[in-house]
Amino acid sequence: ALCDLFKENICKLQNMVLIKATLEEMIEPVDSCHFSFYKKNSMSKIEDLFASDIYKNDTLGLKQLYESNRLHFKEASCNHDDLKSDEQNFIDNILPFLMLTQDIVP
Repeated sequence: ALCDLFKENICKLQNMVLIKATLEEMIEPVDSCHFSFYKKNSMSKIEDLFASDIYKNDTLGLKQLYESNRLHFKEASCNHDDLKSDEQNFIDNILPFLMLTQDIVP
């Protein structure tokens, strides 16, 4: 199944870095950048990733990544469109992972 292949590939990652733009104007809800979504039948209450069935059942491999310190939640003080060009975001949230060896996890 496609979900199994997706999980298999995610679990192969050395690190998965999820960056939420604090000035987000495109993604709704903003917390979905960190795999948190609206609770069922709600357009205002957020279900945190760790409370979700996707995490608890490790449907996508996120639990495996988190428990092995390879899932990282970061924030950038910019909007969605500026994530790729924001220098501070690159320095704080991306560069450390580009310089890692397999033995070092921030």
